[in-house]
Amino acid sequence: MKRVTVLLWVLVVNVIASQALFAQWRAGFFTVGMGQPISQVPWSKLTHLTLCCAAADVNGQVSKNWLDPSSYPEVLSTAHANNVKVILSLGGSTTLLNSNTAPNTIATFVNNITAYINNNGFDGVDLDWETSIDVSQYADLVSRLRSAMPNKLITVDTGDWDNLVQLSVAVYSKVDRLNVMCYDMAAGAGM
Repeated sequence: MKRVTVLLWVLVVNVIASQALFAQWRAGFFTVGMGQPISQVPWSKLTHLTLCCAAADVNGQVSKNWLDPSSYPEVLSTAHANNVKVILSLGGSTTLLNSNTAPNTIATFVNNITAYINNNGFDGVDLDWETSIDVSQYADLVSRLRSAMPNKLITVDTGDWDNLVQLSVAVYSKVDRLNVMCYDMAAGAGM
């Protein structure tokens, strides 16, 4: 009886472990025209591709910033053919992010983000607001986006500076992923 119990536990652990491996999130960050072409992305190593980088613009608009919208069909079709989700990174000027998430402008900003994601075929949005964080405004943005896009992915870039820890606590239940930015930590640059 003990052997059967041990074997059952080994089987259960193996099933759980294989499901955990299957559910892994392996993301890459990509900017069209900077480095390798989309055809050379190692698709078998990814589950998600974050396309860099849109920005908040005046009047709650989504600006192409570093993006090349003419590349969207190729990026999206190639990624989707490889079972990889494409998430649009949205960041930009702190001043514009603060003004676009103010109580009198946030509804327009959320509508514009939602329309941009849906109209261009993205699987979600990655929010990259890194400095001068207004936690209540940022959390309101995340909450409204979750309501507007219940079936889309929402990720937030976070770190250990400028209220991002408090923001992470406030929004973790509404996002699909918190991405920890640590690229400045190795050089000792404090933020």
